[in-house]
Parts: sequence; structure tokens; C-alpha cells
Amino acid sequence: MLQGSFDRANCLVVSQDRVRREMLRELDVDGAVNSELIESIAAWGLQRDMVVIVEGIFNVRRYEAMLQRLHGRAAQSFFFAWDLEFEETARRHDERAQRDDFTVEEMAEWYHGWQPLSFVDETRFDASVSASEAVSAISTALHRVGA
Repeated sequence: MLQGSFDRANCLVVSQDRVRREMLRELDVDGAVNSELIESIAAWGLQRDMVVIVEGIFNVRRYEAMLQRLHGRAAQSFFFAWDLEFEETARRHDERAQRDDFTVEEMAEWYHGWQPLSFVDETRFDASVSASEAVSAISTALHRVGA
């Protein structure tokens, strides 16, 4: 949804699920290599002045350093995050097209709740915000700065 509001070949979406689960078939565990690949792909887009969206459920302990390095590479960066209870996360997952990709039980194993990043203030979306409202808010922020 968000990528479609930019010109073709101007917005790179780097999905943690696609990199970790599909490209690498890797579990989200300490020492996993997906963080390096996510960072490399995102850095490639930033070097080409693309809008880069890195999306996923990032455990702060495993991914904060990578996100901070990307923040340092970007001319401008925004961080948005959901702050949802597990029950709401599971309910929303059931509405997604990818709902069969993993079970609610699997989600419960890696759900970690709100984990703020230490190096930046994130825009926080709670349960009152729909997915389409979040996309609209992110799109507005990106287009406001001419991204």
C-alpha cells in the first residue's frame, strides 16, 4: 500500500519476514544473519537515494544496532511502531492475507510487546489506529519532506 504512493523504482521495501523466513529460512534467534542482509539491502537503497522502508517485528536486543546504523546512513529517517497487546496483534494477524504463513502460537513465541528504540523517538501507533490509518500517517510524513 505504502510503496505504491511513490514513483516506480524509488521506494525499496525490505521485509524482515521475506529476508529471514523466505530468503534465508532462518529462525529469529541470537546470532542470526538476517540482520546483516536486511542492513545490506537497505543500505543499497539509501546509497541510491531511494525511500527505504524496513518493516518487521524487530526485537530491540537483536536489531537495534542495525537500525541505528541505518538511521546514521540516512539523510532523514522516521521510525514508526505498533504498540499492541498480543491479543490485538493476533486479531489483526487473522485479517492479513499472510495469516496462513504462521500460527498465533508461533507468534506468541516471538511476541515481545512494546520495545522502544534508545536512539530515536518513534511514532507509536496503538490499537485505536487501523492499518490504513497508519499507512496514511506514514505516507504523509514521508511526502511532507519530499521523499
